[in-house]
Amino acid sequence: MLCQREDLINKKTNLNLNRLCSVHFENTMFSNETRNRLCKNAVPSLFPSIEDSPNQHSNVDQVINCKKRWKNIKDTHDRRNKRNTKIIRTSSDAPLYKKGKKKWLLQEKLSFLRTPNYSRRDFCNVDENVGHDNIEIDGQSTSKDSEMEQELTAKESPPREPTSMENMNYRENLTSDIEEISKERDEIINENMNYRDNFTSAIEKRSKEGDAMINENINYSENLISAIEKRSKERDAMIQQLFQTNTETDETDLFFRSIAMTVKNFPRHLQQRAKIQTLTMISNIESEMWSSGPSTSVSAIAQEVHSPSLCSNTTYTDTVTLNHFPEVKFSDVLEPSTQPNFES
Repeated sequence: MLCQREDLINKKTNLNLNRLCSVHFENTMFSNETRNRLCKNAVPSLFPSIEDSPNQHSNVDQVINCKKRWKNIKDTHDRRNKRNTKIIRTSSDAPLYKKGKKKWLLQEKLSFLRTPNYSRRDFCNVDENVGHDNIEIDGQSTSKDSEMEQELTAKESPPREPTSMENMNYRENLTSDIEEISKERDEIINENMNYRDNFTSAIEKRSKEGDAMINENINYSENLISAIEKRSKERDAMIQQLFQTNTETDETDLFFRSIAMTVKNFPRHLQQRAKIQTLTMISNIESEMWSSGPSTSVSAIAQEVHSPSLCSNTTYTDTVTLNHFPEVKFSDVLEPSTQPNFES
């Protein structure tokens, strides 16, 4: 069929302004997108536009085009279903396209063409058997009359009494079931008892361990307190001893300590001479004390030595005068040449 529109023959037309006939629409110069876009603008080749064509021809062409389009759509749908047979379809709404491929726009709208994967359960109050003599259920055909006869016979026939053998079997089955239930109950009770015993033993063990730890802490604290008390007592005793030693010192001790501090400043040969002469002087005084006679007693000598006249001054002079004893001077003990120069 040739194109009757002279404005489109051997001319490059503008697709946005001109309308195409069916010949130019089926030409391979147009892409699929252009064909889909210009499908509504395509007209039969015998008429320049749809409005000028008779009604009968337009209706026939519409029916033919509709059939062609439906055939193409259905073929495309079948091809896509065959291509996607490997996809697991969990429901009727599962996608029927592979990853990476573009989804077809009419795929969801054509879901009624697929075979359902499951039968939907419907509940209805209307009897489906009304007006049907034969019903086919799971491949078996049963008639309405046979069903009615079975119902009537079931109503008319009296209930059958169980036999003795059936009663015995029922009783045995019942007793066996009761025994199994009792055994299961006993096992559950024993498990609960064992769990309770284990739980109580674990609690007792933890309580014993806690008591032992508490006792250890108490013993440690008691030992620590006793050690602290012992150390404090020892410290107090040492302090008291120091105070006692300080109080026991008298004037004589202080005097000789001062003499010792003075002698320590001498050279070693002078220290040796001072020691010898002091020892000689003390031995002479002691011999004179014992040879003076029975009239002199040790107590009198001690009173004279510790008399207030000797200890009235805090500083000691270079001479000491004692009653019943000759006058002793340090100048006699130390030679003038060896006396230290304290003024320097």
